Amino acid sequence: MLAITVVMEFLAAATETSWIKGIVGVTSGICGMLVILAAVGWIAKRLQIPTPRIVGWRDLAIGLVVGLLISITCGLLFREMHGEPTTVTFGMVINPISFLRNMGPALIEEASMRAGVVHLLNGLSGPWAGLAGGSLPFGLLHIFGRIFGNPVGVAHVIGTTASGLLLSILYLRFGFWAAFGCHWIWNSLAGAWVIYAGITAQDGMQQFEGAPETVIILAIACACLFAVGDRHWLRPRSEKEKALRDSP
Repeated sequence: MLAITVVMEFLAAATETSWIKGIVGVTSGICGMLVILAAVGWIAKRLQIPTPRIVGWRDLAIGLVVGLLISITCGLLFREMHGEPTTVTFGMVINPISFLRNMGPALIEEASMRAGVVHLLNGLSGPWAGLAGGSLPFGLLHIFGRIFGNPVGVAHVIGTTASGLLLSILYLRFGFWAAFGCHWIWNSLAGAWVIYAGITAQDGMQQFEGAPETVIILAIACACLFAVGDRHWLRPRSEKEKALRDSP
C-alpha cells in the first residue's frame, strides 16, 4: 500500500495540470486496487478463507450517505468551535478535482486495509480481530504522511484511528464499496471544510481530522453502525468449514 501510494504521489507531483493530477490519481488508484485485491485473493485462498466480496451500488450509496452526513456534522462543528471569521460559502470552496484526486488513495487504502487486513483477520479470528487490525494500524500508518510534508501529530493519529474503526465496521456490515464511498467523500470534502473554517495553518487538515468533536462524532457513528447491518458482520466461512457444517 505504501509503495503504491508513494508512486501515485510522485506521478501526480510530476504533472502541472490539476485535471491531469486527478486522472493520474484515479488511474493509479484503480490499478493499485486491482493489484492489491489480486494479492489478497491469493493469500485468502492459501489460508482457505473466502475472497473479499466486492459488491455494488447499494453498498456504495450507503457509504456515500454515511460519509456525507458525518462530514457535514464534523465540518459545521469544526467551523463553529475553531473557525475564523470568513465571508466564503461552502459551495465556493468545493473543488471538483479533489474528488478525482482522492479516489485513488481511497481505493488503494480500502483495498489494503479493509478488503485486505480486516477481511483476512475477520476470516482467521473473527470480527473483533478485523476491527482491531483496521483501526489502530490505520491511524499509525498516517505517520508516513510526513514523507509528503504533512505535520502528523498524536491528535491526528487518534482521529484517523477512529475513522479506521468506522470504515472497518462499514466493510464488515455492508462491504468494500461502502467503506470506499465513505472514505472517498470524507477525503474529498475535508479540505473544503478547513478552508470554510478560515484555517490557513499548514496543519489545518490534521487539526480537522484530529479535533475532539470529530473523534466524538466518529465514535457515535461507530456505535450506531453496530446496530445495523447484514451477514457481512459474520465471520466468512471457508468451503471446508461449510462442508463440515453441512455434513450429516
